[in-house]
Amino acid sequence: MSASLDRLPSSLWDNLLTCLLSAVLVALRTVVLWVFVFGNNDASDMGCASSKSSGGTKAGRAYVQSGGLQSPVAGEEGQLDRRCVVVEPPRAEDILTHVSCLPGDSQRFVCAGMSGSCYVYDLDAIRQEKAGKANTGPPAVPAQSWRVSNRAVSRVSPFGLSHSKYARDGDLAFLTCAGDGAVVLWDSSKSSASRRCTVAQHKLAVTAAAWSGSRVLSGSRDYTLKLTDLEQPGVSLTEKKIPRNVVTGIVHAPVQDVFVQLSEDLQIRIWDKNLELVQTIAGGDNQLISACLNGGGTEVLCGTKGFSEDTVELLALDLRTMTIRNRRKSIATQNIEALSPYGDDHTLLGSKDGSLKLVDHDFCVAKEFTLDHVAPVTSCAVMGDFLVATTFGPRITAFNIESGDVVAVSPPDGGG
Repeated sequence: MSASLDRLPSSLWDNLLTCLLSAVLVALRTVVLWVFVFGNNDASDMGCASSKSSGGTKAGRAYVQSGGLQSPVAGEEGQLDRRCVVVEPPRAEDILTHVSCLPGDSQRFVCAGMSGSCYVYDLDAIRQEKAGKANTGPPAVPAQSWRVSNRAVSRVSPFGLSHSKYARDGDLAFLTCAGDGAVVLWDSSKSSASRRCTVAQHKLAVTAAAWSGSRVLSGSRDYTLKLTDLEQPGVSLTEKKIPRNVVTGIVHAPVQDVFVQLSEDLQIRIWDKNLELVQTIAGGDNQLISACLNGGGTEVLCGTKGFSEDTVELLALDLRTMTIRNRRKSIATQNIEALSPYGDDHTLLGSKDGSLKLVDHDFCVAKEFTLDHVAPVTSCAVMGDFLVATTFGPRITAFNIESGDVVAVSPPDGGG
């Protein structure tokens, strides 16, 4: 046998050795991949147990890695192990896409990020950190953060659970929209967040969602609107798909109990609570990309995309007459990215040109707010007497609305 093997050509030996080496490499790669995927889960669980016994936290950190960003892992339906929660501020490469204030709370607000995470902040903590570091230093550490998706989170909004079977005493719930097409309901405590349910699933990025009672209407770049109910999450009560109807915004008007939907096709569509089309209104020559209900609940303010004073426009849709009551150009030089009501007759406006303005019922500018570092505004929200705005950086700036003074900044000047 050995003699016959010796007579094999050297080229055949080379081929055999190459095949054998390839098989060994494939086997090693399989083992390494198995350890990475499955072993990390075991390791993180062991780390939590280790941190419990030793009091350490480093071994108990469970992370998801995505694009160089690390965040605590949120379970599919279960509560995060609080011993494994690691709170981190947004990284320098992140962009905060949306900010919402917590209802009945004049100090806390929540931000969504391009990294796929959400962050809850306490305004007082940011103010104290700013004062303690003489306006320099790293970004403020959020009171809470959690991972939502491997894609960008476009919106995060506090959500009332009192009507739903998902309600629990003391819960604070959030509804998120993300680039993976999912609309997800989360509940939260002081140190953790857990995934309650996937409310709706679209094929492309979800750009907006609003709700009436237990019903949630979500819109996506896949031209679809889905109406779902928290009593049957994940199941569409009804669905509408209109060609070129790339959804850019949805607002619920409680008085009329209708949904106002913006679209890239330049139309404003009014839907009833059962997702039946009530009316379609021509929005103008420019895409509508932002909206909010005014303080009185009678109008929806809409902002457009644009790159000059002649193309950027603010308009008001009167829900009582279903007509455009007012429109104004020359109010910003680039996209109106954010709108937020202030009182019954005023609205805060944030633009990609870095401007923040308070406008009255007739769209006259009542006040302008000056950012320490001018950068595109991505979102803004009113929180009691304060205006909270997010800009590229990622940067958070809070103003006293009456005085116009900056009261908190993260990261402080020179930080990052």
